[in-house]
Amino acid sequence: MFNKTFYKRPNHSYGFANAAARKYQKSVQICTWSAEQVFAAAVTAQEINGEYLKYPKHNEQGNVTARPNKEVMRELLVNGAEFTAEQIASGNQVRDHYQQLLFEQMSGELKEFLQNALRISSRAEFQSNDWLDLAIVAALPSCAQRDQIRRAAEQKRQELAEQSQLVGEIGDRVEGDAEVIECRWSQKWNCWTVNARLGNNLLFFFHKSEVSGKIKLRGTVKGHRENNVTQLNRVKIVG
Repeated sequence: MFNKTFYKRPNHSYGFANAAARKYQKSVQICTWSAEQVFAAAVTAQEINGEYLKYPKHNEQGNVTARPNKEVMRELLVNGAEFTAEQIASGNQVRDHYQQLLFEQMSGELKEFLQNALRISSRAEFQSNDWLDLAIVAALPSCAQRDQIRRAAEQKRQELAEQSQLVGEIGDRVEGDAEVIECRWSQKWNCWTVNARLGNNLLFFFHKSEVSGKIKLRGTVKGHRENNVTQLNRVKIVG
């Protein structure tokens, strides 16, 4: 007698499909590319699209106007595209950015995505069937750029924190010329989070629109945070 727990009725169509898939895989030639080629292709795909696209972009008629970066990158590699010295150098800079995360990994501070980025940036070569790693590489130029901006903003906040002073009392009105240090979209709050400086004093507030550069703002002191940061609410950009 058979064990009903583990017995499954044979799925012949599934078997035929698997056989066809195996036959197809054997007929496809596996290509090998150097890390320099792969990262240069990722940078070039970013240049072509002008941004990182995880999914295709469509127009109002539903036609595809731009393909995902990973598809553009793969096409460049498969067709043996020749990359400029600038594209190769930019690709190497992306690799170097993530290889420098080794010290953070040793302290246990890296999230899973960055752990994968560090591992992938340390590879010497890739094969065309490394689907997941190649897809991650396609995203790394955009991620590295955002990370560099974030780290520069964090360093600037730390430098200003030494001389920043808390502004006013809770409920006080604040108005003045400020400079945006960092503006990031928050999925949690569904709005923009803004770090800015008013003179040498650090401000933080939420805003419905993205802001940058020098702005004139008006708001109310909501509270005082660590590192001498004053949080505002009901902020309006008046100039």
